[in-house]
Amino acid sequence: MNQCIKKYTDVRGFNFHADWGFSGIDLWLENFNPERYRELIKNGKQHFPGMTALRIWLSFSAWCKNPALCLANMKKAGEIISEENLDFIPVYFNGCLGVPLFDVFTAETLFGQRQYTDFKFFKKYVKAAADCFKGQRVLMHDIANEPFNNVGNVQSFIEIVRDFMEIMANEIRTVDDRPITVGSQGFPWQDKAGMTSNSKWLDIDLLNPFVDVITLHAYYIPPKPEQLHEDEIREVLGYIDTLGKPTICTECCWFADTDEERAALVKHDLALFNKLGLGFCAHALRESPVFDLHPITDADDNSGVGGAYMAFIDKNGDIRKGHEIFNDYTVK
Repeated sequence: MNQCIKKYTDVRGFNFHADWGFSGIDLWLENFNPERYRELIKNGKQHFPGMTALRIWLSFSAWCKNPALCLANMKKAGEIISEENLDFIPVYFNGCLGVPLFDVFTAETLFGQRQYTDFKFFKKYVKAAADCFKGQRVLMHDIANEPFNNVGNVQSFIEIVRDFMEIMANEIRTVDDRPITVGSQGFPWQDKAGMTSNSKWLDIDLLNPFVDVITLHAYYIPPKPEQLHEDEIREVLGYIDTLGKPTICTECCWFADTDEERAALVKHDLALFNKLGLGFCAHALRESPVFDLHPITDADDNSGVGGAYMAFIDKNGDIRKGHEIFNDYTVK
């Protein structure tokens, strides 16, 4: 077994959004419902008794609107997860441009904030949020979900996003010494035109100097051949092993048009990671209005707006057909 996968090899988790809102403000302020939050987690444990962790997405926007209420609700969420004997990974920012948007930042945002505020408000947010989880079962702090998704391979954009990640990591370290990661893909960048780096694993090399854990979002996305996907995973794990840091997959299980087709993709990913000893958090536990977590429809209320459906449990609390396959790859 590669040394890089040993520390988190038994993690069997999910990404998790509550089911009552599509934005951070919807989820973390007045609408936050601790009873419903616990009910959703208990339902997840009932269906997936081998689940060990949740990756939860926080909200800078909610903190901006009402810092005290936001922090109180985040703290309560962490308490509930911990009381349910699960670990969790708080995610502080999001760089993935989903539909509808969820608390996304851009490089242009960061340029302005660095110039005019030296990231003052971002720093206050991450410190306060990390501090509210003291004494709770934080597995690691995740600075941002897929922060390089919207850099457009522009060198200056890449550099400011990378610098922002490090500055936020340093802020969290002032209040909590638990491991820090960044939820990035870890796969080869396809187009490096105009960029100064020749690194094959560019996001890993950008993040490695200041993270404690290397994160992969190791989706198998057809029509890529299954064997090629496995070969790439083995190659990147071999590279991470040379860095001497642990790794984990915090997103996997791509979407498909039908439950049956999606279940086959779930089986491919989880069987592979189980064989390799790579711990994982599948995307995602529950159906939600958040992007990529609800069926695409033309409903008049726009509840089906989006581009993909990646939940394991539907809005009625039932497992989607075939998705119980998750239980075949939990740690006995």
